[in-house]
Amino acid sequence: MTGKSRGYDALAPVYDLLQEDIDPGRWADFVEEEIRLHCSIRPGAGDGMSGRLLALDLGCGTGSVAVELVAKGFDVIGVDRSAGMLEQARIKAAERDISHGEGGVTLICQDIAAFELYGTVDLAVCLMDTLNHLPGPEQVRNLFRLCHHYLNPGGLLVFDIATVHHFGVTRGDQVFYDLGRDVTMVWKNAWNPRRKASRADLALFIEGNDGRYDRFDAVIRERAYPVDHIRRWLTQAGWQIAAEYGDIDRGPVRPDTERVFFAAVKPVCVDTDKSGVTA
Repeated sequence: MTGKSRGYDALAPVYDLLQEDIDPGRWADFVEEEIRLHCSIRPGAGDGMSGRLLALDLGCGTGSVAVELVAKGFDVIGVDRSAGMLEQARIKAAERDISHGEGGVTLICQDIAAFELYGTVDLAVCLMDTLNHLPGPEQVRNLFRLCHHYLNPGGLLVFDIATVHHFGVTRGDQVFYDLGRDVTMVWKNAWNPRRKASRADLALFIEGNDGRYDRFDAVIRERAYPVDHIRRWLTQAGWQIAAEYGDIDRGPVRPDTERVFFAAVKPVCVDTDKSGVTA
């Protein structure tokens, strides 16, 4: 059988297979430590049930990090534009006996660059190079403005970006193969240095119970945003950059860094004028 959808819905049933080398618990640990280091809102004083910290997971995908955050004592709102990804997140939450709604995880199908909430949150995360999936600078800037608008003063924004080095050198114009026992993947990458745009054409072959293989095809488009642009856009949106790291172990940022992590704080004394938001 062949799946010919070109969007992220096509990847939803097999997306976690592409992320097998990523430990979502480790990413949740990273977020928890950043809160301890930089967030002035403490557990017990948050917007979640019984004062739990309320976290907004932008581009939550199949919910891998969201369910780990719930397990750590957060209430979570997960936002993703792919209904297929959110369905996988619902299944994953149910398997962990995590309720939908207050005290668990609430899943919303929206564009992360134009989302709307009914209230404020204490923390926002946008992880695993989700920011690179936004098509242009205005979408990135608007995400920063919206997060600043909806976060409580003293709240924290934690996110990562894959770098120009990652897309232009590590991936470049190459073809990658992953010949697993149950899954075979062919990844053909193309890099446009002028637009700093990366395109990946994926073909996955998944072995079924009958020994035959189902094929899934999808296209992933990402943009590389220079670190100095990210710093400027954060400052323009009213954020104070608390930390930058060159990896999840909090190493330094170097010229050949593949991924940069940011922690940014919303100052306690802020102008609540909404005019900068273009949701």
